[in-house]
Amino acid sequence: SKNNCKAILAISNRAIEEQRIQLGKWVQQGYLQKSASQRIKGKINLVPPPQKALGRPKARIGEFLRVIFVGNLFFLKGGREAFLACSRIRENHRVNLKFVVISTFESDLWFSKTSKQDEDTWKMKLSRCSWVDSLSAIDNEKVLTHIQRSHVSLFPTKRDSYGYFTLESQASGVPVISSDYGAQKEINDSECGWVVPSSDQPTSVDMTLVANLERAILESTNEKLRMKKAFNAYERILQIHDYSEEYLESKIANM
Repeated sequence: SKNNCKAILAISNRAIEEQRIQLGKWVQQGYLQKSASQRIKGKINLVPPPQKALGRPKARIGEFLRVIFVGNLFFLKGGREAFLACSRIRENHRVNLKFVVISTFESDLWFSKTSKQDEDTWKMKLSRCSWVDSLSAIDNEKVLTHIQRSHVSLFPTKRDSYGYFTLESQASGVPVISSDYGAQKEINDSECGWVVPSSDQPTSVDMTLVANLERAILESTNEKLRMKKAFNAYERILQIHDYSEEYLESKIANM
């Protein structure tokens, strides 16, 4: 709240809302004066994180639909639901689908209550599927290459409040099927991708989320619809996130 703090930068409106709620709680609990809270609130500004455009959408004609999931916290980010949805697409709709997973399969006791045993179980499960490419410990440039080769990205996170994978996919001209958790609805929508209801079942597989993902993936097989969303996603990056360092410095200086 002091004068030497010029601005507080938030990457989403959700972050701003959560911070304002917390400031109100601190005032009520006596940890912060109301005048200081008002000064802090006045300094909070929305600055979407920078993301350079990586490549215009391309029609990727092939014998299979390439779907990609990226996230080290496999369980928290909805990796189980993503796999099961892809499996149902292949079995129920006879879609020739390739599922690319880039993850270290980190478990997390604090949310999904998973363990090293769960990590090993799912690594083995995916390694036995001929239609799954499971990768880990690759650098970001290789991750981006895999994204750019894909038709659609999956980010059905149960607890990730933002999701830079969504931005990287959109910047690559690849539409995203995401959950609606956190700020996902701010960076993805029905014009540039698909947004499905998020899961409230952290310790088990949410079959409602699986069914919603299945419907969205099936829609993504419509190439005309998918390409329309891909172009809209790419344009969104150009308009909101692809700005120069000079522009950002000027914006912050004028706050």
